[in-house]
Amino acid sequence: LAWREGRGSSYSEDEVGQLLDWILSILPAAFHVERIVQEFDNLRLVSLRIGLSGLSDLMTDILGACLRWSGTDYGEIRVWEPSRHAWIVYAGSDVHSTLDPPPEFSNDSFFDEARTHCQLIRVLSKLDTNENWRSNVATVADEPTRRHLRGLKSLVQIQIRQGEQCIGLISLGSSKVREISRDLASYLQIHASYCALAFELETKRQ
Repeated sequence: LAWREGRGSSYSEDEVGQLLDWILSILPAAFHVERIVQEFDNLRLVSLRIGLSGLSDLMTDILGACLRWSGTDYGEIRVWEPSRHAWIVYAGSDVHSTLDPPPEFSNDSFFDEARTHCQLIRVLSKLDTNENWRSNVATVADEPTRRHLRGLKSLVQIQIRQGEQCIGLISLGSSKVREISRDLASYLQIHASYCALAFELETKRQ
């Protein structure tokens, strides 16, 4: 944060206290001290990884962490780029077989709907009956990928936000109908914040 604001790397005692208060306010009480220390390390690594390996590798790592903690089968990170009027895929993964490249959808309405959703996290627990999703999947050209996506039963979408604006989505799919706990929701939101910070740092670096 100090680097982003163009200030020195040292913090006053009051600044450190304010930062700790903020971290503790967004982490659920069930998190252990070791987990909080890990989140500080992750936040520091975000800025380091931008310079060393770029956005793509960092997004892949963030997505991998979300997949492991959520126990989901499929995930992707998409960011809306107004200048290109398109959703750009920065990371995509499947625990059973890597989808390379991630599927491209001709119909953006499903993601546009999630981007303007009133809540930061949207959980679709009966994906196979969601007509918008089915229409979206039908636009995928590759038949094996299309068949795989049709097998997903639930989807969690976490908004990547900068201020009041949603700039992208972390989407996590599962072959089972499932819900997410409050603790997991908090964890996923933290990683969405990492994505937002990474994109902001990359924009300023460019």
